[in-house]
Order: sequence, then structure tokens, then C-alpha cells
Amino acid sequence: MSYKKYFQFSKVDHVEIFTFDPSLERFRQQMMADGDDVEGTVREIIQNSLDAKIRETEEPVKVNLIVTEVEKYDIPGIDDVFDHIQSLKPGNSYTSETVQHMKSKIEQQKVVVLTASDSNTQGLSGARKNDGGTYPVYAFNKGVHAKHKDAGTEKTRGGSHGVGKIANNAASEIHLMYFANCDEYGNKHLGGSVQLFDHDMNNQSYRGTGHYVTLDENGAFMPRINTHPSNVFQKNSRGLKIIIPYLRKELSKEVNLVKAVCNNFFVSIIENNLEVSLNVKGKEIIINDRSLEEIIHSYYATDVPEMKYEFLPLYYSSYLNAAPQNLQVTLPKKYNSETYNFKLYFFDENEEIPSGRTGIVRSIGMKIEDRKVPSHVRTPYNAVLIGGAKEDEYLKSLENESHTALSNEQIRDPEKKKKAKHFLNRLNKQLKEVIEESQNKKFEPEGEIDTSDLIYEMNWEFDGQINKYSEKVELTDHINLEIDNKKEKRKKHPREESDEAPSKEPKTKKRRPRKKQADPKNEKEVSNYILPPAIVNRAVIEKEEFITFRFDEIEGAEQWKKINLGLKLVNGQGEEIDDGISLTDLYTNITEITSGESKIFFDEFKMYDIPVYDGYTLLNMIIGPKYNANLKFVYKVEVVL
Repeated sequence: MSYKKYFQFSKVDHVEIFTFDPSLERFRQQMMADGDDVEGTVREIIQNSLDAKIRETEEPVKVNLIVTEVEKYDIPGIDDVFDHIQSLKPGNSYTSETVQHMKSKIEQQKVVVLTASDSNTQGLSGARKNDGGTYPVYAFNKGVHAKHKDAGTEKTRGGSHGVGKIANNAASEIHLMYFANCDEYGNKHLGGSVQLFDHDMNNQSYRGTGHYVTLDENGAFMPRINTHPSNVFQKNSRGLKIIIPYLRKELSKEVNLVKAVCNNFFVSIIENNLEVSLNVKGKEIIINDRSLEEIIHSYYATDVPEMKYEFLPLYYSSYLNAAPQNLQVTLPKKYNSETYNFKLYFFDENEEIPSGRTGIVRSIGMKIEDRKVPSHVRTPYNAVLIGGAKEDEYLKSLENESHTALSNEQIRDPEKKKKAKHFLNRLNKQLKEVIEESQNKKFEPEGEIDTSDLIYEMNWEFDGQINKYSEKVELTDHINLEIDNKKEKRKKHPREESDEAPSKEPKTKKRRPRKKQADPKNEKEVSNYILPPAIVNRAVIEKEEFITFRFDEIEGAEQWKKINLGLKLVNGQGEEIDDGISLTDLYTNITEITSGESKIFFDEFKMYDIPVYDGYTLLNMIIGPKYNANLKFVYKVEVVL
């Protein structure tokens, strides 16, 4: 080639890898699983800017996001990039499809570009001497996280996995990104990278990553001084500027970018630690502590029942209006009872909240995840949880690569993995206690309830049914007679006519409940039904709950002998909550008392082999410490055939 090479690819003896860097696809898949890859890209860019804040200034970090167009010939080294793309030989159908899409961009003359320029930040250091500063790490190394020299600052920083900058490559349709840097001394450099895979070109084999650099006399990578004429690729004030050409279409949409900023950094914005200027093809939007409320009203649903999947409006309200309470997570003694202290901003005063979430936020103001607390996914509450430097440091070790969830799955060390599991379980437990305590307080009855009629009615029912099915046993003084386990065979007598006048209208037809498909994994043959609510009666007396099921109102129920019984929570709108609830949390003992004291086996999900007598079952449940009488259920019956 006669033209100067701008991108340098390491030479190798032979090619080995015929697919793209797995971090690229893993990052995009994680982003799509969490919603979209717009949020992932914006989160990584702004997180890096917040991490690089100049500590001596009180001014907020400012990030200027611009979506614009440039001519293809304005992109430095683009012909070099496409020469290497033309040489790619994919190893599978997915890679082949991506390569063909890249090649389709060769003739495109107008290119959409995203630039993200920050200020009140340090910029990358060490470019001039190419020594131990942050520039060489950012420019030339993959999978390396540059540590801050101040230990306290390092604990609160966002990055930990060293894959964040690959998010910028993933945002480009040809995996290409640049960065313009201006350090504290005014030194200006332009770098970049393209992520391909091993390939042969002009009788030479190359690695997949190309760097926009120069080479010294020994062939080592050196930062390139920024002399590019286009404003898009210039950075004239201290800080860093990211340039992503061939921007993916979803990243160029105004609403996506606005929500990506607000969803992830609302705390930083509220606390005036961050200000974002967004310009999409000429339209400018300023996002700061003064404009955030108006932006939320403009871009998000304003009616609470519609906030099922977007939680920012509620987070914003909770953080500003709820008084913070202390929440402490204490690990077991084997971990020296180590404690982590958080501030919880908790709100549950609106019963129309459709989805309960806890936004877990780093102290720099970046949200990590919308946490679902087990058994309370549909509980009407909203909360924001924030720790300090110690908590940030530990949470950072629990994050996935895209900083969107807390988990122990990515931890390899067995002991650390167990510790993480303990922490997450205890975090959930503490959050559940706060939610349930608040819910119980809201629904505490005022004064005493007269239950005399209820007790009388229940006793009448018990006596009648127990007498009906009791064995006949004769006793003599001080002698225990053996009881025959075989029941008497009795003739069934027709029911006595009602005292009602004979002119009464005929009884309505028996109900036909919804029948579900049988579970092929169930060892017993069953038919599944969802019961109509009218046939179930519940009563709570002190520490006991009594549930009566009148199956005789259901067509075909006279043939039922045994059932399995499950239940699901429903919210105020009658919608089922898929997370369900653990029966072992609600009850400590269950007996069927129609024919005596038949103890019922149950686990977290179901009660098993409950006897049915003439379409009638009466259960006595001893309630557990986590029982809440205000919970509403849908009962689901499996008829054991």
C-alpha cells in the first residue's frame, strides 16, 4: 500500500481466532437483556468521566454528548480500517453476518458519529513520556483497570473489570472508536482502536485489534499527537473526548439518550455532581439539578399505575422526599460479623405503584441495578439504597461486567463466592423486613374486632363435620379398645329439603373452573384448576387461619379424593405475582380437620395429598412469624387422579 498506515495490528505467525472478541458480544447481550445497549454505552462513558473528576474543584463534571454527521474522508485512517475488514474470513454464520454488515458500510459517505466530551476532569496522563500513567493503559491494554493513586477515591470509582472501553467499540457498527485527550499540561493526543479478529492481509497474519498509534524506532506503540483538522476529533481543554463513528441507530435517538443519562445518574444530577448537555442533530437539551424534574415529566409516564417498567420518576421522588433510614447488612460469624451500612430512602404511600423496586446506587451517584426483592416484586413500594466507600468497594466486586446487576456468579474463588451469596441473601432479608414492617403498620386494625359470631359459626361447622366422619368407638372404664381402621360403609341419604318455600328458583348450574395443562414432570397424574373465589372462605383467629373449600359447587368435584394445593399472591389490581411466596414462611403447621387431625405435608410451593370428603375440605393452619393477614391469594388446585 502506498498510503501511510494509521492503524497498527500486531503481526503473528498464523491466525488462530476467527470470531470477534467475546467481550464485545457478551457486553451487547448483557445490555440487551437489561433493556438496550444505549444505556450500557452511556453508562460507561459517564462513569469514566465521574471517576476522573478533578478532586480540587467544586464544579460538577460536565459531559457534552453530540450526535452529528461527518464525511467519511474526515475519519482518520478509515481506508486502513476497511482494508483489514475486507481481509476478514469469518469462522461461523453469526460472524459472517457481522462482517458482511461491516463491508456494506465501505461506500457510505455520510457517517453518523457520537462524541462525548467531558470537562472538570483530569484527562489521561502519561501520554507524553508513555510512562506509567493512565494513557498507555487506556490506549493499548485490554482487560486492565487503571487504579487511582488515592485509595479512598479508588474504592468509590465505577470501573472494575477493565472491559468498559470496549463498550465504545460495541456501539459502532464496524467496532471502531477514537478518543481525543488533553492532559493537565495541555498535551493533545488522538488515539483509537478497532476490534476485528485474526486475519491475513498481503501475505502477513495479524491479530484482531488495531490501534490508532505511531511506532517508535523499536516498533513499540506510541501516542499520536493530535493534529487532525476536524473539530469532531479535537479536544482543546483538559479532559477526554470519545468519538464513535458508524453509530448504531438506536444510539442516535434523542429519547434513548435522555433516558440512559437520567436512569443511571439521577443521584449524581440531583446532587449537582454531574451536568449533561445533549445535542442530537441540532436540538440541545441540558440535564442538571434544575432541569431534571421537568425532563422527567417530558420523557416519562406521569401516572403512577403506568410506571411498571420505568422506575426513575419514583426513584426521583423517593430520594428527594423520603427521610433516609439506616439499613445494616451483617455477615455471619465466619466472616467476623462484618457489617455494611447503607442509607435507605423508602416510600410506600401510594397503593397504585405497580412494581416494587430498590434502586441500588454507588456513592458517585451511578445506579447499579433495579433490585427485585423476593416476594415483593409487585408490592407497592419504591426505594433507593446508597452506601459509602466501604460498601462501594464490595458492591463493585459483585457487579457483572456491564455494571447492571449484583451477583456472585462471576466470582471464581469459592470462599468469596459463598461470602457474596450470604451478603446478597442478607441484603434481601433486610429489605424484606423493612417492606413487610411498613406494610403491616399500614394495615393494622384500629380497635378490637368482635369475633364471637365467627367463633360460634366455626365451632358449629367443626362439630357437624367431625361427627359426620368420626369412627364409632366404645370405651369401658380404664380400658383402651383397639380401633378398627376400616370405616363403616354407610348408605348415603338424600339431603333433607330446605326450609325454604318450594317456589324457590332452581339452583344455579355448578361452576366450571379454568383447567390448566397437567405438568408432565409430576410423578402423579394430576389435573390443574384455578378456583373461583366464591368457594373459598378464610378466617383468622389469633395465631390460626382456617380455610374452607366447598368444591361441591364445581362440576365433577364429587369424584375428587385428594388434591395438591398451591397459591399465588395477587396485587390490588388482581394481577398474579409470578415470584410467588414461600408457604414455609407463612405457616408452621397445616392439618385437615374435616375427618380429625390429618397432618398435611407442605414445602415452599405446595400442600400435598389433602383429602377431600364429599367435595369439602377444611384446613387449620398455624401461622408463622412472616404471615400477613392482608395478603390476597389465588388458590390453585391439582386434583390427584
